[in-house]
Amino acid sequence: MSDFDELMPVFVEEARQHLQTIEPDILTIEQSRDEIDPGVINRIFRGIHSIKGASGFFGLQNIGKLSHIIENSLALLRDGKITADSQIIDALLRSVDTLRELLDNVETSEEFNIDSPVASLQHFVDNAAEPQKTVIVAEKKPDREDMGNHTEKPSASSGKFHVNEADIADMVSNGLHLYAVKIFLSKDLKQKNRTPFEFINIMESLGQYMDSFLDIGNVSGLSDCLDNDLAFDVLFATVLEPEIVAEGLDIAESSIAVMDIDKFRKSSEKKHKPKTAPLQPRHKNGAENPGAEKPDMQTADSAPAPADAESRNNAPALPSGKKTAIVHTEEKIRVSVSFLNDLMNLAGELVLGRNQLLQIAMPMVKTTPGLNPVLQHVNRVTSEMQERIMLMRMQPISLVFGKFHRLVRSLAKKHHKEVRLVIFGEDVELDKSIIEGLSDPLTHLVRNSVDHGIEAPDEREKLGKPRQGTIELRAFHQGGQVHLLVSDDGRGVDGKFVATKALEKGIITRSFMDAMTEKDRVRLIFRAGFSTLDKVTDLSGRGVGMDVVITNIEMMGGTVDVDTSVGKGTKITLVLPLTLAIVSGLLISSQQNRGDQFFIIPEVDIDELVRVKPEEIKIRINKIQDAHVLRLRDVLLPLVSLNKVLGISETDRAESDFTQDISKPLRVLLVKHGSARYGLIVDSIVSTEEIVVKPLPRYLKKMKTFSGVTILGNGTVSLILDVAGILKKADIRNMEEIREEMKSLSDSIRTEQELQTFLLFDNRTEERFALPLELISRIELVSASDIERIKDRHFLQYHDKKLRLIFLEDYLPVQRPERSPDDTVCIIVPKQTSYPLGIVMNRVINTVAAAVELDTATITAPGLFGTAVLDKRITLIPDMYRLFELAAPEWYNTEKAGGTGSGRKRRILLAEDTPFFRMVESKYLKSAGYEVIVAEDGEKAMQILENEPVDAVILDIVMPRMNGWDTIGAIRADERLRHLPVMAVTSLSEENLAEKGFKAGFDEWELKLNKTSMLKKLTKMMKK
Repeated sequence: MSDFDELMPVFVEEARQHLQTIEPDILTIEQSRDEIDPGVINRIFRGIHSIKGASGFFGLQNIGKLSHIIENSLALLRDGKITADSQIIDALLRSVDTLRELLDNVETSEEFNIDSPVASLQHFVDNAAEPQKTVIVAEKKPDREDMGNHTEKPSASSGKFHVNEADIADMVSNGLHLYAVKIFLSKDLKQKNRTPFEFINIMESLGQYMDSFLDIGNVSGLSDCLDNDLAFDVLFATVLEPEIVAEGLDIAESSIAVMDIDKFRKSSEKKHKPKTAPLQPRHKNGAENPGAEKPDMQTADSAPAPADAESRNNAPALPSGKKTAIVHTEEKIRVSVSFLNDLMNLAGELVLGRNQLLQIAMPMVKTTPGLNPVLQHVNRVTSEMQERIMLMRMQPISLVFGKFHRLVRSLAKKHHKEVRLVIFGEDVELDKSIIEGLSDPLTHLVRNSVDHGIEAPDEREKLGKPRQGTIELRAFHQGGQVHLLVSDDGRGVDGKFVATKALEKGIITRSFMDAMTEKDRVRLIFRAGFSTLDKVTDLSGRGVGMDVVITNIEMMGGTVDVDTSVGKGTKITLVLPLTLAIVSGLLISSQQNRGDQFFIIPEVDIDELVRVKPEEIKIRINKIQDAHVLRLRDVLLPLVSLNKVLGISETDRAESDFTQDISKPLRVLLVKHGSARYGLIVDSIVSTEEIVVKPLPRYLKKMKTFSGVTILGNGTVSLILDVAGILKKADIRNMEEIREEMKSLSDSIRTEQELQTFLLFDNRTEERFALPLELISRIELVSASDIERIKDRHFLQYHDKKLRLIFLEDYLPVQRPERSPDDTVCIIVPKQTSYPLGIVMNRVINTVAAAVELDTATITAPGLFGTAVLDKRITLIPDMYRLFELAAPEWYNTEKAGGTGSGRKRRILLAEDTPFFRMVESKYLKSAGYEVIVAEDGEKAMQILENEPVDAVILDIVMPRMNGWDTIGAIRADERLRHLPVMAVTSLSEENLAEKGFKAGFDEWELKLNKTSMLKKLTKMMKK
């Protein structure tokens, strides 16, 4: 294979990458129209300029010619000689399409007829600019007499260049020299691991690329082409001397020849004092030639520049006398996708081997000195290598988002609508396999928004909306997953209309439609064969679009949710995993007489782990209609038995009444699927595992409760659970219907004293500690040797961050434990912190749900709430935020915002029925300088408001006698209190609940125990 053939695919790939950014930028020019950003035009210039220059390396005249006319058109836009109307934009987009087609068929590109796109742009150029005179410049040649006395060096240029006369004049007036540079494809590019694009970028950093052609003068036939190194001649302008140019381009100085521009220099001298003395060609010994030949300059006919000539002002000229720094770029190497896939597979096998090694070797740690650090090192290195390999496969979502600007423009124009596309989060990265699977679903969603969602301009105007509709694409990371939002401000989806259409098409029955909630009716748009249109168009009506969306997204382990409001718009949310290859999962087991069966559930699907003690089952488990529900803090969640759903137990406890069978505790995984949350009852929880996801065997593909298989550390095969499939098979119908019953039951049983869930742990001493489970994000198991000490501070490298560690014994009046580098410790990673901090402890003892009676008098210390009797032991309850303030005062210096200008403390009314929360939140407020009045419920709070003035109110939502919703309604209905600032601080974390709160009259909404955020929002609220 010749060097030409090896470099051609690289050229095509890089040219396509340039076109990906050029098309959206052209559409950006159309949108800005009257105020075109020069940076956008220059960015397009650089891309087209690079394509044109690199195409010259391969003699691709059609690509060069088309690129050249696009450059000329962009120059007119930049100089304001033409307006960015739809005609010029259409012509530019058609030319880009043709350019893409030429690249897709690069070997036959010279056979294509490009007259139409060239003529469409040439029309604008001819009407806006005067024809430019073209000149031919050639290399300076030594006198014949002198040639007899010296050995002539090989000419760097065997041909001549065509350049606009105006460009030469500008170059001379700026004191630039003109060189012909001969570049060999093998010697100067391939052997130095450089692509044509990279070489042109280096050249542009040193000066200005002017013109080029492929030198085939020394090639007499096919054999010469294969045997000889093909050369490419470039015309190059710069202020640098030839030897410096040679060093900057990393080529031989003999490959650089000085071009003859004396005639232009002399004419320029009549107007300006020359800035740089003309250069004379040098002989091999470096002496200047005393008898240079007269300028070899021919004038072409006055006509538009030929295809390979440079348009004027395509790049800024370099000022005279200024040195140009050589730009050093980061070295890169190209690898194929198949190579990355092989690396990914090997990383997966390495993870499996690591898991097996740890399972076999961990029991020997106590009897084998030095084994534990080795295992920890192998574990850490394997995890880091796996993460790096996964990062190699990550690609920005802009690869998918970028094409929608053109799509929306074309569809809107075709259907006579005005639509604006807004994109956020283009730099969010996903695994390559997920990126590839997203194109079709997002295309269907965007097309539907244009066709069904956005109204016609006149209709929007009658509705009081802007004539131009807006479609928004947004991507962001949340909870270890990627969220993609497709929203529009159109007509929305009418659930009743959708259900009626589905009934007409025979997709549902009348009784089924009557039993459906509004949300279920809207989700009928995802049914196969469903469409609201009676007439099939090129966009819609076939009933396959939205079915493709939900099918493809669920195949990738994602979820789809719809939120719509008739007359206001629709928002569709896609939630996807970052990668499909290696994930972290929770290993659970189903204990049977014939042996345990193990399953994996991905961690991203799990919200929380709950253990219900036997004596708590009657209190926390209730029955609504035919479903059991779990009472967890302020909400009730449906329960699903894994054994029952999978049919692996004939006598399953789930079929009995939970309130009667209280012989053993319940282990419940709180899992989420889109907006649905439910509790999955399992027999036991074994451990967390890094797993390699393998596809399901053919005979298991129809079992929707599983999404894949994996190999565990002990070598056995385990099925990976699909939480969406389990929810469907469990057939928990009418969840929206029973929600009101769940709410009323929650309110009635909430009159009992609220239970608070704590994590119990020790510190390798006799003392016990507890922290509210809501405050904890993760618990990491690490080797003590991994903790690094810098002066008196300790750090852990955690997810590419430096996690500052806090030892309880340094701040609380407790015993100091004995630790060695070989020990394994646990790190509590908290939620809702502004800075990376972790608390060091020994081991987790248990989780316990209890009504806490806090003792704040017996043991007192900064950083300690107090003590309580939990699990029949005296337990210390640290104040996590106060510990952070003590350990890092530079980060957590609580601002005393509670004062007023008159010196009076601001008074806050806190309505909270749970004693523990009431005490914690009151302490938070007092630490910020506020005066606090407390109330046990909304009724008591209203009595206080009748008699005492306050500056703001903080309300819990679920309270006995008078809840938060009723209380905010009463406050806003009272003329005297309606402007009083009110914040909700609650444990409720359901989606859209905050929005409901703002509509009800709350000024701010915050989750409990987040001290920093609560105080910030309170300060902000009181400044309004």
